[in-house]
Amino acid sequence: MHRSISAVCALIILLLSHVSIVRADEATLYKPYASVLTNFVLTDGRVDYASLKQKRSELDSFLKSLASFSPKELETFNRNAQIAFWINAYNAITLGEIINHYPIKPNLVTSLLYPKKSIRQIDNVWDADDHSVAGRKLSLNDIEHRILRQEFKKPEIHVALVCAARSCPPLRNEPYYGDLLEEQFRAQAKEFVESGRGFSAEPERGVVYVSKIFEWFGDDFVTDYAGNPKLKGYSTKNAATLAFLLEYLDEDTQQFIFEKKPNVEYLDYDWTLNDL
Repeated sequence: MHRSISAVCALIILLLSHVSIVRADEATLYKPYASVLTNFVLTDGRVDYASLKQKRSELDSFLKSLASFSPKELETFNRNAQIAFWINAYNAITLGEIINHYPIKPNLVTSLLYPKKSIRQIDNVWDADDHSVAGRKLSLNDIEHRILRQEFKKPEIHVALVCAARSCPPLRNEPYYGDLLEEQFRAQAKEFVESGRGFSAEPERGVVYVSKIFEWFGDDFVTDYAGNPKLKGYSTKNAATLAFLLEYLDEDTQQFIFEKKPNVEYLDYDWTLNDL
């Protein structure tokens, strides 16, 4: 009996210690957003946009909090907490844009190029600089390219930013938090790879396929991931991409890459909305 009580107490302490990792200011700021993700995002990353549109008050509350958030307070966040802040802002604004236009009406021109049910049908969705965040008017492209990519230079953001397409990495059903960020990035990368959206291999053809995200942004990984001697012979971008992915591949696939030096090709990108 005594041992059982001790075990329960130890478990409670462990759980509480994990919760305490999240800064109080982050927990407060992200509380409504956390509720949105818990209630409307499935474990596979798909989103119940129809229900979210009907019950959008918490998302709207979070977007208003982003608009009124003090730039000076954001400066008190450590580097990872600031990265988490901007990832959450990007993903939440994207959710808002989708439900503002849901159900999405196809554009005559873009529907010839992209699925009719796609964020690609929303005019100017990434370039409109009418989103207020921490005292700044920004577009989604500003957040991704000017802030996250240029200022922070953290390539792992590419497994966390979700552009509402099926080929995107999955949307987590929890916010990103500064002190959990590295752990969350690893979980995201693992799920992205194992889902087949981030990586697949055909040893019989001597080919590995990686997400088109690595064609677009593979150079972002060079500084942190290039230089693995087992990947000599690949372009710098492909070597960095494979080095990033290796941690999430089984040993047989790793050996296949090291020994056979398969060609790297890019998976087709499915822009269909990540809806139910």
